[in-house]
Amino acid sequence: MESEKEVIARGSLKQLAAALSKAGMLIGGDIEEDMLEEIDPSALAYELIENKESDDALHIVTREELQKAIDQIMEQKQPIKIDVSRSADFKPLAAEIDAQYKINSRAVEHTNGTVNDFVMYFRDRLNRMRQIIA
Repeated sequence: MESEKEVIARGSLKQLAAALSKAGMLIGGDIEEDMLEEIDPSALAYELIENKESDDALHIVTREELQKAIDQIMEQKQPIKIDVSRSADFKPLAAEIDAQYKINSRAVEHTNGTVNDFVMYFRDRLNRMRQIIA
C-alpha cells in the first residue's frame, strides 16, 4: 500500500511532466519522485523553463538541472532576516503632549436655505478649524 506522500509525489511528477511537455521539455529517467515532495510543481516547471540552457526542439531535464531549480526555489522561499535597531534616545512626540480636548455641545446646526445662512455656516466651520489648528 502506498503512503500518502508517495501518492502526492507521483502526482507532482505527473503535473511537472505535463507542464514541461508544453514547453518541449521531458523529464529524464534518473529523476525520482521523492525529490518533489515539498515543491510546487508549477513553480518548479516555471523555474526549469526559465533556466532552459538550449533552444533545441526537445530538451531532457537532467537530475542536476532539477536539483539546481529546486535549490533556487528553496532559496526564494527562505525569508531574509531583518534586524531592526532603534536608538535608545527615541521619544515619541505624542508622549510629551497632554491630551486636551473638549466637546462643544451646540444645538443642531442647520441653515434655512438662504445664501447668507450658507455663508455664515461655512465661516463658522472655518473659524472652528482655525481654533483646532492654532
